[in-house]
Amino acid sequence: MLKKLRELILPSLAVLLALAFLIRTSWPAILKFYISIGVGKCSSMPILCLVPESEVIDPPINQSYLQELVPFSFEHITIYLPKDYSAVKEIVSKSYYKKKKVSHAGDVAYVLYEEPDFFINLFPEISGQGLAGNYEFWRRTMCSTPGGIKNVTDAFFIVIKSIFASYGDRACDLHMIKFKIGDKRGFITYNLCNDINYFDCNMVNDKGEFFKAYIKDKGARLGLDKIFAIISTINGEGKSLDFSGNPG
Repeated sequence: MLKKLRELILPSLAVLLALAFLIRTSWPAILKFYISIGVGKCSSMPILCLVPESEVIDPPINQSYLQELVPFSFEHITIYLPKDYSAVKEIVSKSYYKKKKVSHAGDVAYVLYEEPDFFINLFPEISGQGLAGNYEFWRRTMCSTPGGIKNVTDAFFIVIKSIFASYGDRACDLHMIKFKIGDKRGFITYNLCNDINYFDCNMVNDKGEFFKAYIKDKGARLGLDKIFAIISTINGEGKSLDFSGNPG
């Protein structure tokens, strides 16, 4: 009887173990396949393979240029922009942010503010993955690539990157950098075209508050030096600045 049981059980167990091993070793490939089908490939969505090329720490800010900017204040956030710009306050109103087509005709900055731990609370399924706060969430997002997928969490951040990271309607000269300015640190994805520039600036301050400024520079007049000046003015609680770094 025992012999017959062994003859029945052992082959079945061997098949199950082989299947488990196959799933385990093939799991990254399966996830990568589903990401390529459901989200896209780097050839069609180049931002997926984009990671920070360098880090800029406390770049010099042109104080004369700051004097040319004008304030735009909303609840929880203020930003200074060139005089001919418009500003639009965005919100994340659903569990998964839906990107809408940027239809503003002129130069514009779309700004967003979220409180500390917002993204960790928004996606509780990743709360047990060792992530702490908004900055770690964004660091993991912006540094993720399809080639680095090893598990479901890695795939999750690729999906988030495809939703939240922006570079405009087409990829021209596309780059990403890591930066720190004053009490804020984060990432800038920028896309320089002949007729228009796009700057997607995502940052977290020492309090853990998140700020986003997606700037459409239709005249292609802004470079990184001016972008650094602009995002240095981003301030929480809707307070203006006197450009000495103090709330006005």
